Amino acid sequence: MLTKPKGLVVSKPGDLPKYVNFGLGGRAGVGKTHLLGTAGKKAKVLILDTEGGNVTYSSKSFKADPAASEIDVITFDETDLTKFIHSIESVFDHLIRTKNSEGYTLVALDSLTEFQERFLSMHVAGDKRQSYGALRDTVYGIVRKATQTPVHTVFTGRLKAAHDDVLNREVVRFEVSPGVWAVISGLFDSLGYMSVERVGIGKNAQTSRILDFTHNVRTEGKDRYGLGRIENPTFEQIISTLGGN
Repeated sequence: MLTKPKGLVVSKPGDLPKYVNFGLGGRAGVGKTHLLGTAGKKAKVLILDTEGGNVTYSSKSFKADPAASEIDVITFDETDLTKFIHSIESVFDHLIRTKNSEGYTLVALDSLTEFQERFLSMHVAGDKRQSYGALRDTVYGIVRKATQTPVHTVFTGRLKAAHDDVLNREVVRFEVSPGVWAVISGLFDSLGYMSVERVGIGKNAQTSRILDFTHNVRTEGKDRYGLGRIENPTFEQIISTLGGN
């Protein structure tokens, strides 16, 4: 073992976090919001809804889902930027302070893309770069707080294709500014991308939702927990897998 330099603490690697902070990307309409509510019949899910997608939980298809959970929703109607940010941050502050006394299984902000749009529409600055800098710092603070809450957390985002100058190829990432992505992508414990695919051949082919945590040349997945590529996923299934990690 390294001889300890004066003033430094040398230790062994820590355990994987008990509560996972997920990034969940996908095109609009692919089923991200539905998936957030599928933590199981005995679970409670809290949705921080910035884009009005919570009507999904009143649909017949969601109510018929065997993994559908009890859903609580917080919407944000503030037109003042400071109040808008504080409203979201206060949810995570409460969960940390009370140690999740309400017993939520999953808390999700749906979505970061819409949060960005609303933030930029309310932020007043003479230089647009100031707005993007403030956005980066704000989103980093929120996601960082989520990593400290005693509950599984999820941040969703729509996707966009962009040219990566470092890799010199097209990549698919969350539809947020490059500055935001640079500071938050490393905070996710698991990062997955959701798509709809035709699985099978000919008349036997079926449409399936695919959630892919693996890293490839187009999507920057993160699979620290070995979740892999899941067909027709539910968060009940994912959390169960995490429990037996």
